[in-house]
Amino acid sequence: MNIELLDPEPATTALTVTARAALALGTEKARAELKALAAESVTITEVKNQAGREQAHGAGMKLMRARTDIEKRGKAARDDATKFSKAVIAEEKALVAIIEPEEARLLGLRDAWDKARAAEKAEAERIERARIEQIALRLADIRECAVLAAQCRTSDMVEGLIQKLTDAPLEGVDEFAEEAAKTRVDALERMRKIQDDKHDEEQERARVKAQQEAEAARLAAERAELERMRAEQEAAARVERERIAQEQATARAEAAKRDAEDRARRDEEDRLARESRAAEELRLSKVRAELEAQQRAIREAEEDKAAEARRIAQEAADAAAAAERKRLNDEAAAARAERQRKADEEEAARIADKRKRDAADVMLGALQVVAATPRIPKEVLAVVNDAIAAATGEHA
Repeated sequence: MNIELLDPEPATTALTVTARAALALGTEKARAELKALAAESVTITEVKNQAGREQAHGAGMKLMRARTDIEKRGKAARDDATKFSKAVIAEEKALVAIIEPEEARLLGLRDAWDKARAAEKAEAERIERARIEQIALRLADIRECAVLAAQCRTSDMVEGLIQKLTDAPLEGVDEFAEEAAKTRVDALERMRKIQDDKHDEEQERARVKAQQEAEAARLAAERAELERMRAEQEAAARVERERIAQEQATARAEAAKRDAEDRARRDEEDRLARESRAAEELRLSKVRAELEAQQRAIREAEEDKAAEARRIAQEAADAAAAAERKRLNDEAAAARAERQRKADEEEAARIADKRKRDAADVMLGALQVVAATPRIPKEVLAVVNDAIAAATGEHA
């Protein structure tokens, strides 16, 4: 069953989206009006005074009102479109909810059937793979017979494997029957080759074994002869060893006797040497004691002489030092007395000089008084002035 949904606005939905937008904004009519409105102000190119500013402002505000009117209509159209879109989505969900459960049920039935068919196919493929694998294993077992034949120890064992493979029926190989027959023929050929090689190896081993047994018998006879000769040689060597051992025992006894005698002689010599060394050491110790006593007496005498010499030298040095100190003290005293004498003379000269200056000052004062006295004779005044000049160091 097909369901067709009726278009609620056939006239509007026939338009394109661009045409519907132009219709909502009245673009066809507004375009001419807006062009005319924009053309009204093209003559305004600059503002030179207040009137020009008012003209530009009025034209600009008229254009701004036209722009905001367009933007308001555009926003109203967009808001209406948004409400319409939400309403369409809600209706869409309501309509879908009517049929979606049945759709899911039917598709579930379909998917279940597809899954069952896929499982049947997978099982058939698995069974086919298992059958092919079993046939491959049968063919591998046939090929393995040649490997087992190579591992057999005897040609008879290989013959048993050949007979077993020949008698085994080739059943259940189906479309691989030809390959299985060819594989068995190849395996039998390789096994017969292995059987022939092993038969040749067995014959070679039998020949080598016979040779080895003959060689072993010859070597055994030689070893027996060598053992007999070695036994005779060992018996003769044993007799010789016993003779040598007896001679060595006798020699050791004699050597031991000589060693005992030598030890006794050496012990006696050592005792005499020790006694001699002890007597000599005692004599030497006495000599050393006498020498040490003599050396000690000599050292003491020398030390006494050295002490006396040091005492005499010290006394002489002390006397010389005392004489030198006295000389230095005398010189220092003389120097102090000379310095005191010079100081006294200088002080006396200073006092005498001061007294002279004081007397000269008194005389100068008296002469100045005389010179200042009125009605003094000229001759006296001249003498007084000369005396004053002499006293002061000035010349008239």
